Amino acid sequence: QRAGHHNFRAAARVAKIAAALASSGATAQAQTPNAAANVAKPRLVAASGMRDGAWRAALVIDLPQGAHTYWRNPGDAGVAPTFDFSGSANLAGAEAFLPAPTRMREVDGEALGYRDRALFFLRVRPANGAAPVRLALKLDYAVCEKLCVPARADLALDLPATATDDALTAQAERMVPRVVSADQAVAISTVGAGEWRIRPRMDAQDLFVEAPEGYFAE
Repeated sequence: QRAGHHNFRAAARVAKIAAALASSGATAQAQTPNAAANVAKPRLVAASGMRDGAWRAALVIDLPQGAHTYWRNPGDAGVAPTFDFSGSANLAGAEAFLPAPTRMREVDGEALGYRDRALFFLRVRPANGAAPVRLALKLDYAVCEKLCVPARADLALDLPATATDDALTAQAERMVPRVVSADQAVAISTVGAGEWRIRPRMDAQDLFVEAPEGYFAE
C-alpha cells in the first residue's frame, strides 16, 4: 500500500457509461438506473429460524450469462454495490457480507467482482425479537457485459419468511471469508517511505488488498 491520491478510474468509468448510452441513441427512460433491472434478477431469501438473536438471509443477484457485477473494492474501474436498509421496520441493524471476488480483465484494467451470480450473506438483527421484521433494501449496483449500466432494485422480505431457502442462505454464509490475524495471513515488509510489500503467508489462491482512505494498492 502506498500513500497517494485516489484512483479516479471509477469516476471515468461512470462517465463512459453515460457517454455510451447517449451515443447509442437510448431513450431517457433507458438511461435510468432501473434499466439494468430488466436483465438482472436480484432477490432476497431467508433461512428458517433465528440464530444468536438474528435472522439469516441472503441477497441473490442472477446476472445474464457472461455478465458481471462488482465487489466492494471494484478494482481499477467499476461501481461498488451499496445497501440501504433505512426503509425497514423493527430493524436494529443489518449487515451485508460479501464473498471473495474473482479477477476479471476489462478495457480499463482489472476488475474485482462476480460473474453470472452474486451471493451476499445478510445478518438481520431485530429491534424487538418477539415481533416480525420488515426488511427493505434499496440496492444500487452495476451490470456489465459489453457496456456497464447502473442498476437499482427495491426489495423487501418479511421475517419470519413464509417460504424459506435454508440451502441457499447457508451457501451464502459459507462463502463469507473467515477472519484471521494479519501475521497468519500475510508477510509485510517495508519497501520505502509509505510503501509496503505484502505476500500471502497461507496457502492462498489469491490475495485481495483493501486500502484505507487515502491509500491505494498496486
